[in-house]
Amino acid sequence: MTDLSLKPSAITLLCDRDVLRRFVQDTDEVAFAEIVRRHQGLVRSVCRRVIGNEADVDDAFQATFIALARLLRWLDGRGRFANRHHLAVGYTASPGGQVSG
Repeated sequence: MTDLSLKPSAITLLCDRDVLRRFVQDTDEVAFAEIVRRHQGLVRSVCRRVIGNEADVDDAFQATFIALARLLRWLDGRGRFANRHHLAVGYTASPGGQVSG
């Protein structure tokens, strides 16, 4: 059972698996914010490599986390975030490097 009484700062002490579980099972917005905080650098760098156009990186970055929120439900909290970011970026960018809406 998830401890819903954790303060936002306490979530930083949890491992990725537990943070993912909190988001998936409890739709915990603090947990999702922690996922973004932990992995924003990785996702942004992948967006830069996939998109190539710096002007579209922010849009792709945001779209990636929206896609990840949906994908995390599919993963049911079991997957490692770092192994899934390429999949989410693929959903947000077409082969021509344009952000899809």
